[in-house]
Amino acid sequence: MTFKTLLTSLATTALLTCTTSAAFACVHGMEEDANGNPVVSEMTAEQNFYSQVYRDAVGHMLTARPEFAKHSKGYLSSDDDLYHYTLLAAAVVRLDGKINLKNNLAKRTSSKKVVAKNIEWATQILEHAHKQDPKNVELTSWLGEAYALDSKSQDRALATLAPLAQSTSLADGKSWMVYARLQQASGASPEELERSLESCKLNAMDDSICTLGKLKTTKRASTKRVGTNKAELKPLL
Repeated sequence: MTFKTLLTSLATTALLTCTTSAAFACVHGMEEDANGNPVVSEMTAEQNFYSQVYRDAVGHMLTARPEFAKHSKGYLSSDDDLYHYTLLAAAVVRLDGKINLKNNLAKRTSSKKVVAKNIEWATQILEHAHKQDPKNVELTSWLGEAYALDSKSQDRALATLAPLAQSTSLADGKSWMVYARLQQASGASPEELERSLESCKLNAMDDSICTLGKLKTTKRASTKRVGTNKAELKPLL
């Protein structure tokens, strides 16, 4: 069962247990307090994540679970919370780590130190979750995306995503786009790139993301390399 399938199951269960007047709010994660006021829940964050509104997903998750903030290691000791930690980590990865996790404001940041720390933390969560459920295609896709953000783990990213790509089971268009960029950087053929881009278009909410710019090569990659177009892999930030 994928994480998204689990979410759908939980939403269906919620619908069956809600009253008619509160069904919409309940299913969309807008639970009500004792005074009937809507409150943010983990389900709100889940809905945001799968709608690809990742900054809101981070903010709502940290509102519902403030103990997750500041690179918490709580995921190591709580299987019950691991699902929500994982969604938070995946959202951080899809924001390229450029998000402040100190509180629920989820402000963007360009601090290289903060970004690097966010990516490291999110990767650790996804690695831990993947060990618990190695056959989960969404977890595997998100982990591959996390590896792709670090110049030291580009090969690992490609190795993680390639088997899923070969079986056309990457999580969504975003995963296919990351995989296509990795292919491009590793010297894949135009035909291989085209197949990945077509898969991206088939699985993306907005297929405008499914384009590849001209690959930039470093001086090291472009000098004294006769007979090869293979470029040096670079982080996909």
